[in-house]
Amino acid sequence: MRVRRGLVRQERVRRGLVLLGGGVLLGGGVLLGGGVLLVGAGCVYEHRTVTSSPLAGLPGAQTSENVRVSTGRTFDPTATPTDGIRKEDAMGNVTLRSRSPRHLMAHLYTTLAENERELFIEQVLSRVTREEFTERGLDPGLAFDELKLRERDVLRFFNTLPFAEHTPGVHLESLGPNVFRMRSPGGRDTGLRYQYMDMVVERGEWRLRWFGK
Repeated sequence: MRVRRGLVRQERVRRGLVLLGGGVLLGGGVLLGGGVLLVGAGCVYEHRTVTSSPLAGLPGAQTSENVRVSTGRTFDPTATPTDGIRKEDAMGNVTLRSRSPRHLMAHLYTTLAENERELFIEQVLSRVTREEFTERGLDPGLAFDELKLRERDVLRFFNTLPFAEHTPGVHLESLGPNVFRMRSPGGRDTGLRYQYMDMVVERGEWRLRWFGK
């Protein structure tokens, strides 16, 4: 399924019936654009290719294996929180939860689409990337400005990962402690400006390191 805007239709996915409206869908039940999560009900088993302890940042995290998991009754540290991945309090303060690469992709899409520059800087961009900008005497907000200019390129990259880290042929490559790379399944043959996304796990939350080719 490709990333699209303003689409209202129904799609059947393996986990149940998902209603799309006014946003875009990432496989696995994340609806972008409206801060809404929809998943099929019940306990359904499926086969996934998963990495070894990606949240722990251990060496060898790029090793993948096929496992049979329950989508409804087992603890999953990367699962969407029951209260959602985006919360806004009575004062209008927004808190983003990003427990997996697909959550990070959702926040990237939303903050760019809604021009949420400060929220992007504070809760989407990784600390190490912010510090690199600061050390060079640059405003970290320039990272948002650059991706806003390249928003279509970001969406084209996302289109190659309809199920985020669970897209067939994709695994998380470990680049070091708590640093991972997710590459487009097509590799260098896609002709994309962005062919991979580097991510950092900071206190259990996935943040953007940067995109590359």
